[in-house]
Amino acid sequence: MVKDLFINTCICVTMLFIASQILKLTAMGSSIHISKKIITGVMSGILGIILMFFSVRVTPKAIIDLRHLSIIVSSVYLGGTSTFIGGIIIALFRVLYYGISRQSLIVGTITMLATIGSIFIGKFRVPKKLKWILLFFYNTCIFSVSIYFAMERISEVKIILVYYWIGSIISSFIIYYYSQYLYDTHSIIKILKEEATTDFLTGLNNTRSFDIVFNNVTNRAKENQEYLAVLMIDIDFFKKVNDTYGHSSGDLVLKELGEILDNSIGEYDFVARVGGEEFCILLRDCNREKAYYIAEKIRKEVQKHIFRVKNGTKIKITVSIGIAVYPDCCTDTEQLKEIADNQLYIAKHTGRNKVCVQAK
Repeated sequence: MVKDLFINTCICVTMLFIASQILKLTAMGSSIHISKKIITGVMSGILGIILMFFSVRVTPKAIIDLRHLSIIVSSVYLGGTSTFIGGIIIALFRVLYYGISRQSLIVGTITMLATIGSIFIGKFRVPKKLKWILLFFYNTCIFSVSIYFAMERISEVKIILVYYWIGSIISSFIIYYYSQYLYDTHSIIKILKEEATTDFLTGLNNTRSFDIVFNNVTNRAKENQEYLAVLMIDIDFFKKVNDTYGHSSGDLVLKELGEILDNSIGEYDFVARVGGEEFCILLRDCNREKAYYIAEKIRKEVQKHIFRVKNGTKIKITVSIGIAVYPDCCTDTEQLKEIADNQLYIAKHTGRNKVCVQAK
């Protein structure tokens, strides 16, 4: 029995690792894309089927399995859709593979009751550890009922249930801590990746992310002979905002401006905060005239926007924008940022609150 229990636990650990590589175990429940819900639901069902094949022999004529562990994992980490798909697969396989009989119908029905109940418990807004405990006791109890009705010799039921509960507790303990370890590990990795490429204040891309994307899009523009526009944006008299209202107010202005810029570009364009009050936008396949139109639209939107700072004070700001476009303004994409910076400098020193673009 110990050998079979060890094999079952190893199977669960292996399937959890594979699922973690598919999902990275950072998205849960309704946040998982429907395609991944289906894939993980199928994987949950396959895990249940494998656990049925590798049953734990308790007596020469009695075996138990730990298929309910796949339902518990799905309920805690994957959500209702994946749990339902996995439960359906397990129940149908039990009935169809082993043939329609009194036992298979009882076990199939019990499996669906366990699945539906687990979906309901999975929606509880409680810590994962408590949710796991609730699901464990619910599933183990309901499958214990299945064992009771499925056994032909009632005299063996007690000893079988004792072994079933002991095996379930040991395996459940190991699988919970391993799955939680995977979840925490991937969550930390995700946070570190986001912090490495995301500006902590505005939530926009940071300088590091900008440099990577800039190299990629410039290479693509040269290879496909596409337009590429670079917009350098700087807040006018931002130091005055900080000095007058405080740096916390300046941070609020930067956040709001970041939202305006992010909402002003297309799906395939790119915006980043590249300095204290300096932002950069990459407009793919965008010629000189279109880039100027977008820049003017941004400038006017910022000019009319009312920014709320500390204590609810309302202020207004303006921005200056410099534009460079490949290949209209230069034939070397490496010069784009430098040219856009020069045009921003001109805008800042010829009145501010304006857009300047390199002549053809």
